[in-house]
Amino acid sequence: MSSNESGIVESLRTYRAEEGLTLVELADRLGVTYRSLISYYYRKRRPSPGVGFRIEESTNGRVSMRDFYPSDT
Repeated sequence: MSSNESGIVESLRTYRAEEGLTLVELADRLGVTYRSLISYYYRKRRPSPGVGFRIEESTNGRVSMRDFYPSDT
């Protein structure tokens, strides 16, 4: 795993902090389980296209599907 692929999805972390949400509250808001959110949050798994779309909608575009696919640049 390259350094671009490790760590937290920053846009998700920022959204959670700005909204003052716990991880459990964020999972509820996004319509995913806590375990799924943790796996997305720490880049262990990528959300399916349907879940990615729900995340974009729920965050008003502040977190996008592209955020789960780090660029190589």
